[in-house]
Amino acid sequence: MADSDAASKYFRRFGFDDEAISEVELLPRASTGIAREYLLGFIQRSGFWSLSTQSALEVVAADTSTSSDARLTTIQILADHGAQNTFFVSLLADQKDDVASQALNVVVERQHRAMIERSLARLLEDEELLRAEETRLPFHSEIAWVGKVRSDFAWRKLAMLRKKALTFELDRLCQFFTGVLGSLDSSRAACRLRAQMRFTP
Repeated sequence: MADSDAASKYFRRFGFDDEAISEVELLPRASTGIAREYLLGFIQRSGFWSLSTQSALEVVAADTSTSSDARLTTIQILADHGAQNTFFVSLLADQKDDVASQALNVVVERQHRAMIERSLARLLEDEELLRAEETRLPFHSEIAWVGKVRSDFAWRKLAMLRKKALTFELDRLCQFFTGVLGSLDSSRAACRLRAQMRFTP
């Protein structure tokens, strides 16, 4: 297979025999560099999947000696194929910030309540990070994941974060949380904004 696109098209049209499938399932764990990049591209494009492939890719995603690019691609493939939240939660303490960030994005997109609640609670306690975000938004933000929250259970903490931003005179951050609240419930958000006006310095 000289090209992952060609291999993907072949697989979708004809499938592979058992021997070829076995090789594909083993390669993510065994290969490195260009070969691994090629195989990951094939898996992404072809829709090829099996439990053995998932297990092999989880090894790749968790391997800190693997390049960040390969790990990020692998995490996305696993997310697309419905890997369990527990796996992505296990990556949140990864030594590579970009890997931990992508894992967090996955669980937030899935509206994982426990993780969202914990992450918002930590944010409420981190004044230094909130102040730093005022200059990072929107392009270099560490809290961009908050914008993906779409569940009502997060409302109270989000409103508290907006109040903190307002009290600290962090205009950009205040607008960010206003937008998140508005995406959840625009009418309710308007009422909360009026109620919080008294906290404006």
